Amino acid sequence: MRNVPADHRGVLAWTGASSFAELGSMIPISGGPQAYLAYAYNPLVSFLYSWTAISALKPGSGAIIALIFGEYVMRLFYPHDYNPQDIPHWQTQIMASLCVLVAFMLCVGSPRLGTRTAVLLTVIKLAALVSVTVLGIIQLIRGKASSTLRGPLFSGTSPNPSSFALALYSGLWAFDGWDATNFVTGEMKNVERNLPRVIHSSMSIVLTAFLFANVSYFTVLEKDVVARSNTVALDFGRALFGSLGGVLFSVMVAISCLGALQGGLYTSSRLVYASGQEGFLPSFFGRLNQRLKTPVNATALHATLTIVFIIFGGGFRSLVNFYSVAGWGFYFLTVVGLLVLRIKEPNLDRPYKTWLITPVTFSAVALFLLFMPVAAAPLEAMAAVGFILVGIPIFYLTRERPRDISGERGTSLLALTMFPINPDDFAKAMEQLNLTPAEIGKALSQPNGFEGLLGRMWSMPSGPKSDDSDSDTMDTLLENAKEAHEREKGMPPFPYDPPPRISLIAAFAQDRASLADTENSGQFMTRSSTVGLEPHVSKSSLADLRAKRTVSVQFGAEDTAGDVVMVSLYNYPGTIGAKIDLLDTLFPLGTVLAIKEPTLKTSLAGGLPHIRVDCPSDVVRLTSGNTPSSRTRWRTGERVPLAPEPPFTEEGWKALGNKYFQSGWFTSAALAYSTGLARTPSSQVLRLNRAMTYLKLGHGGAALSDCNYALGQNGLPASLRVKALYRKAQALYGLGQWGEAELAFKITSSEFPSERVPCTTWAEKCRKRRQQTETGNYDWLEMYTTSLSKTKRLDVADYKGDIEVVAFPTRGGGRGVIATKDVVAGQLLLVSKAFVSAFPDDCDPPEILFIQNLITMRGQRGCGASLGTKVAERIAGDPGCARLVYDLYAGPSFPPPPSTYVLEQAPPTGVERFLDFDIPVDIARIEAVLSFNSFQPSGPPLPSKKDSDDPSALFLLPSLFNHSCNPNASWVCFGDIMVIRAARDIPKGSEVFIAYRLGDGSFVKRQETLRHYFDKCTCDLCTLDRADGEVACKKRDALEGKISKWHTVGKARQGIQNLEQTYKKKRKHHDLTMTYACLHLARVQKREGDVLGFFRTAMSALQQAGLAITDKSVNGALRVDPHLVVDDLPIRKTVPPMMGAMGDTYIETCIAIGNAFQYHYGDDRRAYRWTGAAVWLHDIRYGGGSSLFNAHLLDPELKSKVPFY
Repeated sequence: MRNVPADHRGVLAWTGASSFAELGSMIPISGGPQAYLAYAYNPLVSFLYSWTAISALKPGSGAIIALIFGEYVMRLFYPHDYNPQDIPHWQTQIMASLCVLVAFMLCVGSPRLGTRTAVLLTVIKLAALVSVTVLGIIQLIRGKASSTLRGPLFSGTSPNPSSFALALYSGLWAFDGWDATNFVTGEMKNVERNLPRVIHSSMSIVLTAFLFANVSYFTVLEKDVVARSNTVALDFGRALFGSLGGVLFSVMVAISCLGALQGGLYTSSRLVYASGQEGFLPSFFGRLNQRLKTPVNATALHATLTIVFIIFGGGFRSLVNFYSVAGWGFYFLTVVGLLVLRIKEPNLDRPYKTWLITPVTFSAVALFLLFMPVAAAPLEAMAAVGFILVGIPIFYLTRERPRDISGERGTSLLALTMFPINPDDFAKAMEQLNLTPAEIGKALSQPNGFEGLLGRMWSMPSGPKSDDSDSDTMDTLLENAKEAHEREKGMPPFPYDPPPRISLIAAFAQDRASLADTENSGQFMTRSSTVGLEPHVSKSSLADLRAKRTVSVQFGAEDTAGDVVMVSLYNYPGTIGAKIDLLDTLFPLGTVLAIKEPTLKTSLAGGLPHIRVDCPSDVVRLTSGNTPSSRTRWRTGERVPLAPEPPFTEEGWKALGNKYFQSGWFTSAALAYSTGLARTPSSQVLRLNRAMTYLKLGHGGAALSDCNYALGQNGLPASLRVKALYRKAQALYGLGQWGEAELAFKITSSEFPSERVPCTTWAEKCRKRRQQTETGNYDWLEMYTTSLSKTKRLDVADYKGDIEVVAFPTRGGGRGVIATKDVVAGQLLLVSKAFVSAFPDDCDPPEILFIQNLITMRGQRGCGASLGTKVAERIAGDPGCARLVYDLYAGPSFPPPPSTYVLEQAPPTGVERFLDFDIPVDIARIEAVLSFNSFQPSGPPLPSKKDSDDPSALFLLPSLFNHSCNPNASWVCFGDIMVIRAARDIPKGSEVFIAYRLGDGSFVKRQETLRHYFDKCTCDLCTLDRADGEVACKKRDALEGKISKWHTVGKARQGIQNLEQTYKKKRKHHDLTMTYACLHLARVQKREGDVLGFFRTAMSALQQAGLAITDKSVNGALRVDPHLVVDDLPIRKTVPPMMGAMGDTYIETCIAIGNAFQYHYGDDRRAYRWTGAAVWLHDIRYGGGSSLFNAHLLDPELKSKVPFY
């Protein structure tokens, strides 16, 4: 408390605080003006501020407060009538120095001690101010106010502008500290909301309290007394209560000063600490004390400099003038920087934005305050300027030159995964497609709306198209992306000048806040990826690399020299759809990592170079057991600010792992248990907890290894043994070892009767799975029902029927599948669980995924973006399964796979160092394998009922089937289970084909689709089409695009006549194009009321496709096929030639005919027979008999009337 009144000076300070509130919410990181100056100007200006603040401003301010403390305390040791000017100055300095030491100990004792002490002292300070105000009001009420309030307040003052500026300095110093909160912005939660609240509420309180306190001083004391006194509160107390009052108020002021000094030391030491981290000061000052967890070195430096200013600073007045000139110079530059950023970066997110007049007013007054004191206090002004200028050569002497890191090995890493799309990239893509955010939002609010909006550019067309402009747009985008990649590959190494560390961190902090808002709002997430970039896979040993670590939770990393770089990590386990909280557990701030042989990449949309890491095995978490060099030193300090402290005990790691497990963050939980086991290998609790986590992740082999290890230890307590036995049995079940799993559950039940009920249930499941594997008997209705739930992953066993994989040198993959016995239509050939799968419901909230595939040169929309990560997750938990993927066909760019394929994987092995890959993850080959082998799990329901975001899966054995547009086998998926059945009779030794894509289109469109897999399709359907001639095929394709425009019967008939002319007369069966055309005519006839014409056209379409119809009658007596013993169906039970390609079309047409008989003619008998035909065809394709048919397709009103076949 000084003898300076509070008036317009508080308002001026408030304008500065409002400006800093905008800066703090816009750049939400610690460091205050240091961060803002670096962002608005350059590192030199930021360094000069840090240099001046550390060496002069903050110590000088602390020295002023400490001297006030000393004066108040020393006045207590002298008589009240003793002249304060006669008190030896050295005594005041000693007392002030002791105050600094006490504040130092409060700050470094522990993080909580410093903050709690600050709160307590602040309460005492406010209580003192309130008491002064209340006592002054009481004096006014009593009519005992001093003569000061009744006379002219400004009599005898100087009109000199320089004097006015110095008076302002003294008053503004009383309000100084309004910028202190910005130094710890990075430690705040919800900065954009809380920082403005804190600043404005605190300024309101301080301004009001100081204003009333000063009025109270002048109420009790005469103006001359206030002007002469350096201890006005003591004089105030003595005037009211005598010596006791003086003592009481002196103690309160001393405590207030101690609180202010401790608070300033706390925040200013963070500036020293941040400067040590930035390399502005030796890294010694950027380290936390390992025991106390506080920046002891930084706080000690600040305390030492404060004591130096106490001793050599020249007293209160000189220090105030010196401090104000230097401080307000940087206040001016900082607030002007706010104006600069409004011009340079108008689109920067500003959660809080002050009025423009606020920073303008503050800057104008600050400029006046800088120039006016030069004449009144030249020495202090020159000293302040000198301190600032000395920092310039120091900056250039300590600054490092740019380094060529394009080929540097072992650079650092940080990753926010699942590739959030760059907003600029997304905007450019949408602009090229003529799409607006409003259109996207509207589409997302409608069923299948997004598919309709973007379906023209993604994957396979679901229906005829007449315009190829959108396909050309997508091709152009892909070609540009590939050209950019090829151009980058040819670039020579270049010097990389890292961006200012503070600027990059500020950008990351803002991105993090924006991402958090999106997550909390539940809005859809837009993510993008490019595959086929020839990702690097390092095979170097870790000993050759240098350590790096994360400094952010989004895209930033620093190396040992303190240089920062943008980083993107793809395909890392546990990151699919991960939100910020989960990513913080996978990559805690300060995590030390090594990236093997990184290279800088340029963004396809431009911008700063970044390190792109595609292979998760290139990322190594450095621990005491695998750090390449124990002499690694970080220029910015051994610890990153705000980095969480890891546990030190077994119990601590267990608690952390349990916390992650209960949150469903199983990858993070496995990491925690593994880290704890690395420190305490004998902990069977951690090992069994990790086994349970491995089970959740699907790593049965790793879980089995942990359980066997625990069971092999002597003296394992019964409470742990039961867990080990039970989880071992579950691991065997997960590995598909049904017999051994059943035995393990029986052993557990026998040894621990309390587990009999769950073990019996599990044993029964084991028997069912074994029967499924041996016989192929499944509950198809239950599988269908389960596949409709949100959980698409079914618990069933694999089955392999009468087929085997053999070498086919003429095929692209060199292999194929043949029948080992004569197979009949509808016979089950294979049931296969997906190796990895991805469904739209896997992410909550939903996500929009875009993939630019430079391998197949196709744009894709769907869940396939996450399959590479899922494969990496499988390899992380079971390294032996990598061969199952690597042995699949990967396209012509990779060596051919082996001629044989062994589905059985290697014996399961333990995974002691989770996510520390024992073998390189060849993500380039994995991406290629996925590009040529991943399926879109379809039906039931039928493919016509698509999800808005197509699922994707990799099936192992199904990937070995070769393609035919008219296959002899058909596939369908129940969730993540693929079922392959014979679509027609297949003789022993014949090759079994499936359709990669159904023959649902013209020859031209099929070839466009299949060219991504091979150059030429030689199936019988394509051979027939090719024989019709190129001109005929193109004409047919053009007509197909016009089918939907045939709105009348006449137009449809004419169109069909034109279509028939594109087929050779000797051709026995048409393709699906003709069937579509005929069925379209049938729909038009039905719509126009020509039901009889509908029957004839629909039946004719089935006959043209090869289905033998025995009863085409529409009324009168039924016609029974003489070849049938029982009046059964209107068709002969001989499978049509194109059942594999057109089976769903046959089924739907038979249902439509039956419905028409029922609803239009009331002919139940014919309706039953045609519905029975649909059931028979459905059973060939899907199995499950009429029960599955009922649940799958049948109109609810007909369910009770369906004949059971």
